[in-house]
Amino acid sequence: MRARVVLSREADCFDIRLLELEVLAGTLEHPTERSARNAFRAASNLPVLALCEDVSALTEADPPATEEEAREHEVRARVAIAESRAFRQLGNFIVARRRAETASEEAIAAGHAPTRAHALYELAWAKDAEGNKTLAMATDEQFASGALSGHDDERVASS
Repeated sequence: MRARVVLSREADCFDIRLLELEVLAGTLEHPTERSARNAFRAASNLPVLALCEDVSALTEADPPATEEEAREHEVRARVAIAESRAFRQLGNFIVARRRAETASEEAIAAGHAPTRAHALYELAWAKDAEGNKTLAMATDEQFASGALSGHDDERVASS
């Protein structure tokens, strides 16, 4: 049973990494001057695949949503998180914040603590990139609480 859980969570982790790569590549199909300048840095900052092989982290994290509606919200949140991250790293901070806000709403609807923490993490970064340090700090506090309660070790380590 444990092996099946680990394999399923590894597959989910790899799927998320692939989504982040596809979203970044998609945002670069019609690059602006700013995004072209930031493309290498954005690609270099994609999460490493080794995180998907950390068995203890995979088994300790909250499992993904199982109900169909919650899972759909979780998937939409993950897409919006990836879009926010890509736009933020490419220098389009307004779109990044808007996508992070959407991600937060979808993650709340999903009811999955790690996804909510990841969405809040991205929202804090997007607000900070826009220059709104006060809102970024408040959002970061919400993120940290959610990351700890959802056993989101990747995000806890990066905060």
